[in-house]
Amino acid sequence: RLQRFNPAVVLAISDGFVEAITFSPTQNQPRLFNKDSLDKSLTKAIGFGENCGTPLRDAHLALEMDDLRLHAAFELGIAMGCDNSTDLAKKAATVGSVVDMLKKTMTLDTVQEFSVVPSANPSDHFTPDQVIMVTSASIPYLENKQCLYTIPAPTPLLKLYRMGSGQPPYTLVMALEKKTETLVFEMMSTWCNSPIVEGVDKILKESTIIFMPEIPHTQVEVAYS
Repeated sequence: RLQRFNPAVVLAISDGFVEAITFSPTQNQPRLFNKDSLDKSLTKAIGFGENCGTPLRDAHLALEMDDLRLHAAFELGIAMGCDNSTDLAKKAATVGSVVDMLKKTMTLDTVQEFSVVPSANPSDHFTPDQVIMVTSASIPYLENKQCLYTIPAPTPLLKLYRMGSGQPPYTLVMALEKKTETLVFEMMSTWCNSPIVEGVDKILKESTIIFMPEIPHTQVEVAYS
């Protein structure tokens, strides 16, 4: 059960108009968390996502988040656009920067503006090696590098992976849709292969990231108009 990790933060990743949405009551929100600043940083990094839907605002999603029963956590959703105008690696780096910002906000009680590490890897023309890195086929490779570990789950349909120190604080990073699974796998692969380059080595030394790249039966499918 996810509750046993008692994550301080739940970060849900979605397609859609680029924005951040909080699902937590006010008392769970870090005192210095600034949503407007985060929205501006996201749009600066990856654009607005014009003509995209707004799946983060769907009522069903709020119910799905509540079903996680992580009521003590700060639950935040970020939407990453709905096209290929920003490549997948840059989006993954943006998610990593958000995790870093949240960690600093939660543990150091300070908010710092983050920047995104640029990447030239295109998201729409994967080489065979790149295809492996953005799918579940990457898991054995990452586990062999001993930077990622599978967490036993009560059902084989639920896939959970751990990266970092193995100690609190815990951050849960989850994909909300089939469309954003590849983004989470990309994030796992780049963090494992080049943590210093990606600027996450300190995060991994001082905290634990729980990844849930695939959510069985509860994928939030929203038809964009």
